[in-house]
Amino acid sequence: MGALTAGVSKAALVALLVAIAAGCGNDAGGADEESSADTGSEATETGPTTLPPCTEARHAVAFEIVGALMAVDEEFNSWIVDGPPAPRPRMGAAELTKTYQAKGYEIIYFTLAPSSLAIGDLLVVDALNQWLDTGGFARGPRTRLFSPSPEDRVDEQPALGISDELVRERSQGVITDFAYGNSDDKILAFQTGGVAPDHVFSLGDGAGANGSVTIPGDDLAAHRATVEALPKVCE
Repeated sequence: MGALTAGVSKAALVALLVAIAAGCGNDAGGADEESSADTGSEATETGPTTLPPCTEARHAVAFEIVGALMAVDEEFNSWIVDGPPAPRPRMGAAELTKTYQAKGYEIIYFTLAPSSLAIGDLLVVDALNQWLDTGGFARGPRTRLFSPSPEDRVDEQPALGISDELVRERSQGVITDFAYGNSDDKILAFQTGGVAPDHVFSLGDGAGANGSVTIPGDDLAAHRATVEALPKVCE
């Protein structure tokens, strides 16, 4: 599957995401009536569908914080060096994470800033957790933030920390179905960590890299409408 372009219709993108979700191990019995209508199939009354508990069917979505969730990468660098103001969230990013959360997905936030880095009086993990809270992003026990420690080969190839963490997640029964990033190295790290190339959504300079799927115009608000059509993966 190649990169999507702005000319692809919303209906086609909806069908793509539903097909991807169906291929990611979702055995919940298919899409609900609204999803069936969006993909052009007839909705039938089959009664309530029993979904597996989220403690057993563990699916996740990975987000690169700086590249996918912040509006401007350089604002993160300025935040580190000069302090406030904090970077602005990308429009529609917080709502997108909450949409996935409502579908039963766990949310994994990634930063390649080392865990020892300080932003003002806070370590980077604490500063970013506050940023996520303030920005209204998906939070709770089924969300977490990864920042590499020295043993994660930060100095050699920073993005390897992402792929290593996704492998660790898989060993604990967490399948990462989708990922979002905006640079070639991080997109490749998501894929190396087990996310299918065409399940990685790309923005900015990384749009379409390594067979990832471009989000037209970097418009996460419009993209969220297609995610809303996905079936839930667990209850």
